[in-house]
Amino acid sequence: MTCSAHLMKFYFSTLKEFVSLAKELKESPSLCHYLTRNATKYVSEHHSTEVEKKTYKELLEKLVPH
Repeated sequence: MTCSAHLMKFYFSTLKEFVSLAKELKESPSLCHYLTRNATKYVSEHHSTEVEKKTYKELLEKLVPH
């Protein structure tokens, strides 16, 4: 498994795989930039204050129905 094959799924199963992916990331500034840019976008879209407020409100409504 290479990082480039899993661009938005930067994960690993073993220590050996982690080291391999870390080396690939270190050796590829463009991949590092790509992951950083997309991670920032993902977090802002899925974990913004407004999204988190909505999620907690929905959770509370399920736990404490009116």
